[in-house]
Amino acid sequence: IAVFGVYSIVAYSTRLRLFEFAIRQVLGATRGAVLALTLRETAVLLLAGGVIGIGLAYVIAQGLRSLLYGVGTLDPLAYLGSVALIGVAVFCAAALPAWRGTSHNPADIMKG
Repeated sequence: IAVFGVYSIVAYSTRLRLFEFAIRQVLGATRGAVLALTLRETAVLLLAGGVIGIGLAYVIAQGLRSLLYGVGTLDPLAYLGSVALIGVAVFCAAALPAWRGTSHNPADIMKG
């Protein structure tokens, strides 16, 4: 559920930036530069969210230690696997709308 939720939010917020992408292209930015900017900003958010998420997951796991079965409270595979899965979803959610948005003529996007 978390993957679908994060995907939806990131895709929607990237879609809202189509006007910004069009302005950047009109001012001379290449399609690759706009995509790189979008993915770089997404990577920063993913890194911050991953660090905060792993920290909170560890604290919560300590509190629920007696309820966990077959997984330790410090299982790196579980922590990194969840961050990797959400990371793939986040990058797809940012790249696909940005790719579609930069493939259109900026004048068409600015018309509305």
